[in-house]
Amino acid sequence: MSRNSGIWLLSGFLFFGQYFDSTFTALEGHEVKYRAGIHLDLPTFDKGPILFVEDETLMDGAEGGNFHPVQINYRVGLIQRFGNFEAIVENRCLHPVDGVSNGIKSQEYKLIEVRYHF
Repeated sequence: MSRNSGIWLLSGFLFFGQYFDSTFTALEGHEVKYRAGIHLDLPTFDKGPILFVEDETLMDGAEGGNFHPVQINYRVGLIQRFGNFEAIVENRCLHPVDGVSNGIKSQEYKLIEVRYHF
């Protein structure tokens, strides 16, 4: 069903990934090996902006092959399409899980982005 049918449906995806040959580290210096999370889109009204939320967990490769979360990232925002242009307004928060190893606190930022689709 589409938004035009009068029924607005939540859509989204689950994701899992593994980093290879990477020097990517979490806020507190943990080497990041994996990422997993959920992304959800919810139309607000017919031809209006789409509200999105995303939760991403970064994990290192802890001993014994277990997944060990080291950082959790949150995104919330709106996307509006205008022909070939798309405007995105979002707030993102980055949070270390244990908050002790390097003492780096969470980070947060707001972003306005414009995209041109071709």
